[in-house]
Formats: sequence, structure tokens, C-alpha cells
Amino acid sequence: MEFDAFIRQSERDAKVVDALYIARHMLATYHGIIVHSEREQWKTDFRPQIKQIDTALRLLGIDIDDPMIAPTQRP
Repeated sequence: MEFDAFIRQSERDAKVVDALYIARHMLATYHGIIVHSEREQWKTDFRPQIKQIDTALRLLGIDIDDPMIAPTQRP
């Protein structure tokens, strides 16, 4: 693989990891809250989705046991 192609692939991988971290953070934030709708209420359960994201991050070689820093908006 040429050096330029390697760099482009690494940049794409980094964007995927960023998107997965943001998605995981949002799901973890809203996991377990009680949702009210008209006369119904239920508790959110995002465990399957969080597990799926964790698996994808592990496949990319990311150690998900490290503390996750909350995402911030970049200028």
C-alpha cells in the first residue's frame, strides 16, 4: 500500500471511530431513562446497540476499557 493511500485510510478509520464514540456516548447517556408518551411509559434499553458498537470498536483495535471522554463540538 502506498504511503498516501495508507494515510487516507487511517483518516477514514479515525472518522469512523469518532462517529462510533459519539453514538456510544449518546446511547449511554439516554440508556435507562423513563420515556413518557400520552398514557404510556417505558424505560429505554440500549444495551444491544452499545454492545454492537463496542464490538466494532474492538475490531478496529480500540481499547474500550479506557475511560471515554465526552464528545465536544469542534470549531
